[in-house]
Amino acid sequence: MNHKITVIAATGNMNKLREFREIFAESGIDADVLPAKIFGIEMPEETEETFEGNSMIKAKAIFDALKAGCDYPSIIKTDDYFVIADDSGLCVDALGGAPGVYSARYSEGYEDGPADDEKNIRKLLKALENIPDKDRSAHFACVISVISKDGLYFHEEGRFEGFINHGKKGDNGFGYDPVFYCPEYGKTSAEMTPEEKNAVSHRGKAVRLAVSRIRDLLGR
Repeated sequence: MNHKITVIAATGNMNKLREFREIFAESGIDADVLPAKIFGIEMPEETEETFEGNSMIKAKAIFDALKAGCDYPSIIKTDDYFVIADDSGLCVDALGGAPGVYSARYSEGYEDGPADDEKNIRKLLKALENIPDKDRSAHFACVISVISKDGLYFHEEGRFEGFINHGKKGDNGFGYDPVFYCPEYGKTSAEMTPEEKNAVSHRGKAVRLAVSRIRDLLGR
């Protein structure tokens, strides 16, 4: 496939951008993956109650800004472009699916001050302190929203199944990775290599499904 496209992503995270580029390349799509911030686009507040809703808020904000800016021809140099945004979080069965869409800000108001990764983990482990191993099942969920240049949109979801450990293990990753145990690898997400994690992660799965749909839309 020699048809080049531009992908505008609702993230400035270099690891995410690298992952997007790698998965597009795996699929045989020549994609110029750019962060939305180079267009001066600010991300809106995530106010929805679902991952799909929050990912779509971000995708639509980028799409509308691009249209208002006449597609930014000085930056987008391809005939086709796609907007891509994601929202993800941890869902714990014993907590009724919490923290869910509030994963990043789960510990707001807990131990005072703003939420952060360490406080989120402490609050989670406290909530599960009397829950036996067999009932500590959980999954990471990620929804990818995509909008084409012509306004066609769709969503894809990926899940990463596991359990919540009783304590932290591993130094890789971020967020809840140190307490999320993956039975397939016999270790926490924070103990996995980036290659291992990308192969089974919720985001990797969702992105691969989305890229496959984009490939079908391109008809190549």
